[in-house]
Amino acid sequence: MNFLGVDIGGMSIKVGIIREDGSILRRDAVPTEVGKGDQLDILRRCIELCKRLVQEEQLSLDDITAVGVGSPGTPDVAHGILIYAANLNFRNCPICEVLSTALKLPVFLANDANVAALAESRIGAGRGCKSSVTITIGTGLGGGVVLNDRVYAGFNGAGCEIGHMVIHTGGRPCTCGRKGCLEAYVAAPALISRTVEAAEAHPDSMLAALIRREGKVTGKTLFDGAKTGCPTAVNLLNDYLDDFAEGLGNVINLYLPEKIILGGGISKQGESFRAELEKRVLDKSFNIGSLPTTQVALAELGNEAGIVGAAFYAKDCLEDHIGSFHEGKNPCAI
Repeated sequence: MNFLGVDIGGMSIKVGIIREDGSILRRDAVPTEVGKGDQLDILRRCIELCKRLVQEEQLSLDDITAVGVGSPGTPDVAHGILIYAANLNFRNCPICEVLSTALKLPVFLANDANVAALAESRIGAGRGCKSSVTITIGTGLGGGVVLNDRVYAGFNGAGCEIGHMVIHTGGRPCTCGRKGCLEAYVAAPALISRTVEAAEAHPDSMLAALIRREGKVTGKTLFDGAKTGCPTAVNLLNDYLDDFAEGLGNVINLYLPEKIILGGGISKQGESFRAELEKRVLDKSFNIGSLPTTQVALAELGNEAGIVGAAFYAKDCLEDHIGSFHEGKNPCAI
């Protein structure tokens, strides 16, 4: 069987023709062009890319079993509607209805972090595991939970917002409106803000000198500063790791997954970062006796996780009889 995996992001729309084992026959991407037209214009570009890839692979839409779509934001998976996605300017967007009518195929919608987690669990860092949690660090903090080899997202498909777990009551403001969320301490904008604050508080530090020399601050700046032995950078990195571990320790206590998988730019910090974070996480989680403990791993699939996971999600929905396809009539209704 072949599936179309669609990953709609704020910068690009990625589409792949995916075999049921997760191998990619063909893939491509086009700019999302948020702000140029409305949400239906974005879906039209998505449809055009799907059709082009099928044609280039010398297939027809009859050779495609189903379409899986991963998107940021809050989905109504029962009706195939993306209720809200800030970086796409989507409001109550009928993704499944529009795509299924155009492609004459069943279409299934899920959150992008959830489908990326599914891909990592099957053929990435979590292969061989029945349960894993994938944390993706970027502009926000996305979390996807896989239990018993299936995505778990709560009874309405909008659960497992791990980034909005409070780790410091009354702490740093978060984009969700609360204070002290994990995302507000660990996501890339938070890391950059904390680095700038530390450098401003210690203008004579090597971290501040590094920023002046580079002329900018990125998510990598703190790690580079810590490698020089700068006390300001080392202290902040320890605080950052402790905050991250606090959240991940809570994740372990809630789900006890076999693996926590780290994706996004943070995963590029490599083995030493992974090992140090795993040590702190295990110190903060509830472990008993000689029982096996959760491992922390680095994501392996990169940008391919979204399209592969979306295809896996569509396959799972068909196998589990979740949703039914009736052209033009709630194609994703449960």
